[in-house]
Amino acid sequence: MIIGILNCINSRADMYGNRYWAFAYTEVATGRQVNDQVSGGESNICAIIREMGQTYETVHYTRYEMPIREFNRTVKKWGYAGCRPEELVSFIHSKLYAEQSTKR
Repeated sequence: MIIGILNCINSRADMYGNRYWAFAYTEVATGRQVNDQVSGGESNICAIIREMGQTYETVHYTRYEMPIREFNRTVKKWGYAGCRPEELVSFIHSKLYAEQSTKR
């Protein structure tokens, strides 16, 4: 059973070879979504699944690559979630549960 959807979003390389990374995590049961930018790369975002104690059978993973300008427009208002997988999972949980507690 799929419990979450993790989208890894990255830019194509800029003129200096840098790529920029972000993620969007959707909790399937509630439809709530958390999205933010990260330092590091795809391995940090992939590790979110493992750090949550889940597998690729329970969290659907996709990766999108887009031109740098499109990426910048997409994530313009997104914040920064962290770098290490533990930080990213903590950030996701704090956002999901903060939204739940404010709706009660």
